Amino acid sequence: MCGLDTEQTDVADALTQCIRTASIVENDIDATARVLDCLKTEQEAPAHTDVALPPDWPSRGELEFRDVGMRYRPELPLALRGVSFSVKGGERCGVIGRSGAGKSSLLHALVRSACRPG
Repeated sequence: MCGLDTEQTDVADALTQCIRTASIVENDIDATARVLDCLKTEQEAPAHTDVALPPDWPSRGELEFRDVGMRYRPELPLALRGVSFSVKGGERCGVIGRSGAGKSSLLHALVRSACRPG
């Protein structure tokens, strides 16, 4: 009876090790798939544009949005449409609104982390 218990324990240990190894392999495959997906990701807009800025820019701490539109991906509809506002230097500004009103989208447009139409 003692020999049978040892064999059962050995089989259980082997199965446990197989499951552990399969789990590690699955995690590695998932990580590789994520890396390959990242390599296929479209490159974002350049950090620098052809717009010539004055040598003393920024001369004031002012923020102005004029008729800004923004979408999260080129194939999606606009998340922001025709947003215009200005904040003078030294002023404080808060953005409030209900869920889905565009508060986060406004921040994404401000830091250029989403697609601008055009």
